[in-house]
Amino acid sequence: MDLEAEVTDAMISIQKGNCVTSNFDLEPNVFRRNVDLLAVGIKTHKKIGKTQVCKEHKCKTDIITPFGLYEFNVMSFGLKNAPATFQRFMHERILRGLDFVFPYLDDILTASKSNKENEIHLNLVLERLNTFGLRINISKAVFAVEEIEFLGYIITPPGSRLLSDRVKAIMNYKRPENIPRP
Repeated sequence: MDLEAEVTDAMISIQKGNCVTSNFDLEPNVFRRNVDLLAVGIKTHKKIGKTQVCKEHKCKTDIITPFGLYEFNVMSFGLKNAPATFQRFMHERILRGLDFVFPYLDDILTASKSNKENEIHLNLVLERLNTFGLRINISKAVFAVEEIEFLGYIITPPGSRLLSDRVKAIMNYKRPENIPRP
């Protein structure tokens, strides 16, 4: 099945002089709730650039080039809300109803309480991805671990913390000094 995403009025190309855009809010931080965790990290092959634009919305993506008018058949990374649209697509169409799944664009985290539950969850996620023609990047996938790096955090059963290299620059920042005024 081909991926189809609605290209809303908010995704009009700015290149034709259109300057009205809107942002879609992404899902709230997935780390707000603590979960018993046996994690699976799945990286899908990026599909934003392969997401079909609905026929009736193609006119909203057109640009004028020296060679004539061009309309996108697939969602372009240049469209302001392409990542947010793909995120919404993952939530609302692909992974809807799976409360143990935390997708962020092409990264997917599952949280399970046991190996048995993890196997069931993984099968459900893989079936959904397969139904929509998404493939996982096996070289970046991590299966059945109790500690996992995800979106700049280390996620564990007791909670989450920032990766140390994410705060290193702040920790090593030189303290300000008061310079006496003349």
